[in-house]
Amino acid sequence: DSTGDWSSDVCSSDLPWVIAMSHRPMWSSSTSSYQTYIRAAFQNLMLQNGVDAYLSGHIHYYERLYPLTSTGAVDSGSVIDQNTYRTNAGVSMTHIINGMAGNIESHSILSGKIQPKTAVLDMTHYGFNKLTFFNSTAMKFAFVLGKDGSIADEVTLLKPNVNGSSTRSEERRVGKECME
Repeated sequence: DSTGDWSSDVCSSDLPWVIAMSHRPMWSSSTSSYQTYIRAAFQNLMLQNGVDAYLSGHIHYYERLYPLTSTGAVDSGSVIDQNTYRTNAGVSMTHIINGMAGNIESHSILSGKIQPKTAVLDMTHYGFNKLTFFNSTAMKFAFVLGKDGSIADEVTLLKPNVNGSSTRSEERRVGKECME
């Protein structure tokens, strides 16, 4: 098995959050043939094992995608608002690309159009990701600018309760409480 045995570790644990990371993205507004290979090798395995978010780099800009299904379609039922998504284990995961920690090659330039799957695209600034885990049902990704430490973008991920029930009003309330 070329993927190792990490999936059995995920399935046998009580991890509240599962974040996967790789150098290259599966999806982006900037398309490349390697993305097809990465998706073929890992995407279904990650979805089957409840991966909540996939972090990658390689492309020298910051891009936050909406939660995507295995076909690359936006899981619109998981988008609460522009900066709040609900996790949907087995159906979709959020993708964040940040290859802008700073490099001598400078920023990548998008040659085509920004795709509808893209929520935010920043090809100008340098920065890094900051993850904050509030509890087992709420976490936040922030894109922190290297020049001054300010937040250029952030998204909160919310999970349904253990019993699987969750309403949008409940998710908004939980998200706000976590931020206070």
